[in-house]
This record gives sequence, structure tokens and C-alpha cells, in this order.
Amino acid sequence: RQIELTQIKSQIKKINNVVGRLVKFANVNQKDIKIQPCNINSILNDYFFLVKSTLDNANLEYILDFENDLPSILCHPNYIYQLLTNIFSLIKSSKTKKGGVIIQTRFKDDNVILRVISTNKVDASNKTENNNVQQNLSVSIIKNLMKKHEGQFEIGSFENSGAALVLLFPLKRKIRK
Repeated sequence: RQIELTQIKSQIKKINNVVGRLVKFANVNQKDIKIQPCNINSILNDYFFLVKSTLDNANLEYILDFENDLPSILCHPNYIYQLLTNIFSLIKSSKTKKGGVIIQTRFKDDNVILRVISTNKVDASNKTENNNVQQNLSVSIIKNLMKKHEGQFEIGSFENSGAALVLLFPLKRKIRK
């Protein structure tokens, strides 16, 4: 009985953690969004804890490669969650074929860099007929969110070897009145 009680308490603790993270993730009331210094590595860890089972079901392995001691960026965690959700909607996966994703953070030239490298092809250019409305919408959302951060968004697709999506968050931004 003691073992069962310990297991139940452990599961309840896990459920509480997941619910707490989901509440943070789902808090999208735009009126309450206040830009604040954010640790992007911490936000990414929270996000991947939530989507781990989704990535497993999509046959995507992932590696988190974070640079330690990154400076904080001016942001709100919900914006990063929205960016990641739209980035992953661009990364096509096949349930029969395994894929991989590397999520990397770096600091260089007064920018915090978030790089998502995928073995799956990303076709997010507006030039191809195969490009669907969802992909265009995802790219548009990413570009608009990066514009709010005065940052940059780039996609590089590689023939037969996947893609790299790069987001640059500048530490120096215009002063708002």
C-alpha cells in the first residue's frame, strides 16, 4: 500500500507540473502581456516539456543545445511559445520516417540567436504552388512576431538534407515612449 501511495503522489506531482506549464502556455490574454526580460533557455525547456509527447508521436527526435549564461531578451514567454508552435508547423514530418530537430541558442554580436535545424524539409517560400495557406500563415506570424522584437527571421532549405530556421533577437532595441 505504501508503494502505491508513493506512486500516486508522484503522478499527482507530475500532473500538477504539466497543468502549471499548460496554464503558462495558454495565458494569451493580450491585454496582460507585458514585455519583460526573459531567459529564452528556460522558456524553451518549458515548451519542450509540454510538446515532448507530440514530437515523439510525430517521429521527431530532438536535441536541445543551449549556450549557458545567455543574456535575457525583452519579450514575453507567450511570444516565444507562438514562435515555436509556428516553426514546428512548418517542419513537415512523416510518421513512417524518423526525423530529427536540433534547437540551439547562442549569443553573438549583441544578438541572442535561436536556431532550429531539422532533417525534414521546410518549404516556406511564397513561390511554390505546393505551398499551402497554413505554411504562409505560419511564416507570416513568425515574421510579425520577430518584427515586434525588432529581430530577423531566416529560413534555409537544403536539398535532401532538411532546413535551418534562424531567429535573431537583438539586445539593443529602440526606446519606446
